[in-house]
Order: sequence, then structure tokens, then C-alpha cells
Amino acid sequence: MPKKITGTVYFHSQSGLWRLEFKWKDSAGQYKKKVTYYDSKKECKEKQKEYAKAINLDKDNPVFDSKTFKKVSEYWLENIKSLELKIGAKERINCTFRNNVYPYLGDIDMTDIDYTVVQKMITSLNNKGLSYSTIKKAYKRKQESFQNDTC
Repeated sequence: MPKKITGTVYFHSQSGLWRLEFKWKDSAGQYKKKVTYYDSKKECKEKQKEYAKAINLDKDNPVFDSKTFKKVSEYWLENIKSLELKIGAKERINCTFRNNVYPYLGDIDMTDIDYTVVQKMITSLNNKGLSYSTIKKAYKRKQESFQNDTC
């Protein structure tokens, strides 16, 4: 569980926007920082509450009862990665998962995913005629969610 969570809201005179600076120390002892800008103080305060709630999520979450790739990656996208993304970027990542990753890895338990399973996904995507960059994106998203597997 993260410790020492602070969220500071103040007016940034150079940009004319409200700035939310959010700092916390995660369970591994690493300092994390998130800075975003908003048009209104009210919007800034709402985001401050959302970030605090997302960071304080404990690992007793029912999503982790069954650690399929889909459940873990959805949790990662909604509660970890989305803190640093705009809405459009989040939807693009979700689309990559939905169209190119979940059909191959979605229902597989995290502990059962190995090199051969991933290689089958890549080969299948290649056989469908998808471009190199599309396959690379699918692989990259899979890797990111594995690296951030906090459950």
C-alpha cells in the first residue's frame, strides 16, 4: 500500500491554468510524481480525489482472485496507466488490447503465459496480414502490463 500521499493544487501563473502536483511513495519505496493542468480549480480538486483513490487501491481487490491476463491488464490500464494518459490515448491502448491481444492472451492465467504463447500471438497477427507497427504495439502493451503487474 502506498504511503505518504500528497496532492497540491495551485494556480500556475505562466500558463493561466490550475496545476495539480501529485506525489507519493509507493510500496516499493520509490517516489512517484504526476503533474497535470486543468482549466478550473474544481476540476483540479476532482482529479486530486480520483488519483488518491487509484493510488490507495489495495491488493485485496476481487479482480485478483483469478489472475487472467485480461483482468490484470484491465486493472493496470484503469488504475495505473490511466493516471498518465489522456482519454484518447487510453482508448487507443484499450483498442489494441481488445483487437490484437485479448483474443490470444485474454483468458490465459498470468503464470501460464510464456515465450511460446506470446510467439503464437505474434505469428497469428502476422498471418492476419497486420503491419509490423501494429504487431509491435500489441507486444509493447503486453510487456507494459507485465512489467506493472502489481498484484
